[in-house]
Amino acid sequence: MRSVRMICALALAFCLVFCGCAKQEVYEEGKFKIYFINQKQTALVPVVYNLKSESTEDAVNEVLEVLSTKVEDSDHTCPISDPELLQDHKIKNNKLTLTFSMEYLKLSSVREVLLRSAVVKSLVQIDAIDSVSFKIGEDALTDYAGNVIGAMTDDSFVYDFGQEQDSLESAELILYYAGEDAGSLVRERRKVYYNGNVPMEQVVLRYLTMQPQTVGALPVLSDVGKILSVTSQDGICYVNLDDTVFNNGGGLSTNIIVYSIVNSLCELDGIGQVEIMIGTGENASVLPGPDGNDLYQSDQRLVKE
Repeated sequence: MRSVRMICALALAFCLVFCGCAKQEVYEEGKFKIYFINQKQTALVPVVYNLKSESTEDAVNEVLEVLSTKVEDSDHTCPISDPELLQDHKIKNNKLTLTFSMEYLKLSSVREVLLRSAVVKSLVQIDAIDSVSFKIGEDALTDYAGNVIGAMTDDSFVYDFGQEQDSLESAELILYYAGEDAGSLVRERRKVYYNGNVPMEQVVLRYLTMQPQTVGALPVLSDVGKILSVTSQDGICYVNLDDTVFNNGGGLSTNIIVYSIVNSLCELDGIGQVEIMIGTGENASVLPGPDGNDLYQSDQRLVKE
């Protein structure tokens, strides 16, 4: 199946929270950023860039050239490492469409999402570029289920929500982390900060990768790259995780990881069940749930009071 992963969240480091700032103001203040990928292939690295072009077409060409140029830097690499990967681009009605070769489909799930988020977050800062769409050859980019991903903006990806709390919204979540015995869950009520345009399901999973505030509790997801996508419909939350998610190295059982995710998501209003898919493409499979079905519900029996 010619499909590529969707993430809305992988989470990625460094969130732009200048949502109320006009793009022209960003140019004038020297806050235009080009997003690169760190050497560990786990996060984005924003670098302030002086955009020289004035027209939209020239600006797009300039940014794409930077995104495709090898960086002589020990901290980061260019997102489009193969210059032949990107074949064409078109701008119509403030929407930019990028066409990639079939080699794009060979990218690993984490690398693909980092490339896509770096490219989109860099380009949508340009005046008159409201969104970016990807095509593979003649076909629109699709997720693991074959659904067209469509136009993407700065808010299409899971972020590291940073420390600039005055620019963010806040909420109180109930999260479930692993206990220090690695065989139980610890319930934590936590005030969180987030970009208001990001769905709360993504916020929950992002915080499950962070260090808990409860002494002795442990995060169950090692990094945002394990989260390929998360969406909700009709009371069911659909989570897609990288197939290495259970190779955590911390001795956590599949049960602990699964119910940390399930219990935390089911604390959100409107979510009563969770389906978990592991992997992507032809190798993707739905994690079998209890009672012979594919849906999980909150289970408090693992929670240590």
